[in-house]
Amino acid sequence: MTRLFAPRLRRATYSLLSLLGLGLLTAMVRADAPQDDKPLRVFQLAPKTPEDTPPVISSVTLSHDGRMLATCGDDHLVRIWSIADGKLMHELHGHVDWVRCVLFSPDDRTLASAGDDRRVRLWDVGSGQELRTLVHDEAVYTVAFSQDGRSLAAAGFEKSIRTYDGHTGELIRIYESPCQDIRTVAFSPTSATLAAAGRDGQIHTWNTADGNPSGGWPSHPKRIRAMAFSFDGNVLASAGEDRTLRIWNAEKGDETFTLAGPPSKLLSLVFCGNDRLATGGSDNKVHLWDLTTRQEIRQFVGHKGSVTALACDCNNGLLVSGSFDTTVRVWQINRVLEPDSTTLRLDSDNLR
Repeated sequence: MTRLFAPRLRRATYSLLSLLGLGLLTAMVRADAPQDDKPLRVFQLAPKTPEDTPPVISSVTLSHDGRMLATCGDDHLVRIWSIADGKLMHELHGHVDWVRCVLFSPDDRTLASAGDDRRVRLWDVGSGQELRTLVHDEAVYTVAFSQDGRSLAAAGFEKSIRTYDGHTGELIRIYESPCQDIRTVAFSPTSATLAAAGRDGQIHTWNTADGNPSGGWPSHPKRIRAMAFSFDGNVLASAGEDRTLRIWNAEKGDETFTLAGPPSKLLSLVFCGNDRLATGGSDNKVHLWDLTTRQEIRQFVGHKGSVTALACDCNNGLLVSGSFDTTVRVWQINRVLEPDSTTLRLDSDNLR
């Protein structure tokens, strides 16, 4: 992994080659990609008070056992739901500004949330009690757990990434970053590499053993909004405001190919297996891609606002999307279950 993402070209040369590459390697969106407008369930979030508007959704996360869904947004609240019946299990109060991200730990015992109040909050999933508050100097936009759960990374408007002990919240290390506006961080499956990306359009990586940079190169001409490693660690995918989805060889750092997405900004992505991933964006749709054929294989239609968040439960074939239209939608991506149009209004009346 020491050669991971080693810089090879200057920005100007890379930009020229990228333009050529788009013409040679880009897979176009299939005009005949089948559409699915019947989600298994639609979750309509309710406002905190009658005077408020329903909250927009900025992040969603699924527990690894497939039983729980957590959401957050601009109403300063974090909510944990039961997937089976849509009941609200916990409504978590503590943030005093827009909550930008939420994520279950690998053992599903801890939930991390962070946002514009410059706080990362750790919650006990079972009780809903806050365990610890981690203070940052600027807004926090993204968090990531290592696969073993030992490390939690958090980043945002600071020119650094902080990693904490995933169980105690103790600060482990501060990684200095060239980018001040970081929108996405990810650990490799082995936890040996930490990657981050944001406004400068570059992917930056560090060796987690010693904290030293292990690479970085111009990846997108505009802000990167989402990034993720494949389950086997062989692929890193990135997407952003340049309306492209780029696939990288995670060992060599080479760009494998580029998928020209819909004519919209790409705001979210999630792997649904090693060879499939989903993207969401400002066209209000969810697009499912086959990385083997390099084609779009399905579109999920129904949101009325930008799709800002995605999560996938591969074991049960479920894809969850969150949107600025104040809804969360659950889709069956392998068609094992028959879709219906059940809509649940998710408010405190459902609180257990």
